Amino acid sequence: MSFNPTHRHSCGFGRFRLELDPSSQQLLVKTGWFSTPQIIGFEQVRTVEVSTSNNIRKPYVQINTTDLDRPQHRVSFHTGRGAEQWYNRLGAAMNMQGFR
Repeated sequence: MSFNPTHRHSCGFGRFRLELDPSSQQLLVKTGWFSTPQIIGFEQVRTVEVSTSNNIRKPYVQINTTDLDRPQHRVSFHTGRGAEQWYNRLGAAMNMQGFR
């Protein structure tokens, strides 16, 4: 099954990317200028965390995976509301119980 995202997010002129494909149960994540985009299957995701405050750093969604080489993927957002929407979208797609 090919990767065909239904939702896309980018921030920082392509520095951060997050794409969701519920039908193939995969995410595409890019977390830096020089990192390559990585496709992560839902079965590799342990937890998803959200930070909506804009005090110290931009709001973000952090995806924690079972991959020991790169266990965390943090994607920044312009607003806390956008991060919250993506957190809820990922939770609904993966049927996850969220902890904040």
